[in-house]
Amino acid sequence: MFDVNLDGRRYLRIHALLAALLLAITGVLAVPVGASAADGDIGVEGPSHLGTGTPTGTKRATSSLWFNDGTWWGNLWDTATSDFHIFRFDSATSTWVDTGVATDPRSNTHHDVLWDGTTLYVASYRFVNDGVPAEPNYPTTMRRYSYDAGAKKYTLLGATQINNQRVETLTIDKDSTGRVWATWQQGNRIYLNATATDGATWGTPFAHPSTLGDVSVDDNSA
Repeated sequence: MFDVNLDGRRYLRIHALLAALLLAITGVLAVPVGASAADGDIGVEGPSHLGTGTPTGTKRATSSLWFNDGTWWGNLWDTATSDFHIFRFDSATSTWVDTGVATDPRSNTHHDVLWDGTTLYVASYRFVNDGVPAEPNYPTTMRRYSYDAGAKKYTLLGATQINNQRVETLTIDKDSTGRVWATWQQGNRIYLNATATDGATWGTPFAHPSTLGDVSVDDNSA
């Protein structure tokens, strides 16, 4: 420690040395480090959706992809036939291959898919833009498919109607009893519907009984 009686010049020299030392340390710590991307942090562009609306999943909880039998699958728009098909991702060529299995003949629809290990469920609905109320007389359907591991092919089992509304978004899930549930926003309320335990026969849509189900027109549920 320096004596407090040292003259002012000594103090100035000490302060100058400390400042230089601090600057040198700061300079070492501030040396920039080049950024690098994680290995494999890239993707593969999917098929074009020219001829239909915006792809599912741009800002919603819905999904058009699932993983089964060691392969990624997708419910994607086919520009050649102007409808939605099941596609298989070929990792060897990094391309999506059309299986020819149709899921919805309508353009401008959104979808939510669910693979439970045995059955593929595809819910498809006409959609309204953000902030626009739901509109009646637009059926929402759910198609079910079985999977043949030997042929690596999906086969349609049947189709049933979930509701009769054009909505901003609709999602599905399955509970432990085998019932498939769907939920969406309609008339500033959260609505639901559920199948019987067969996962196919839908009941009557109903509003969520809680007051928490009262929402704005731009809200949705999942």
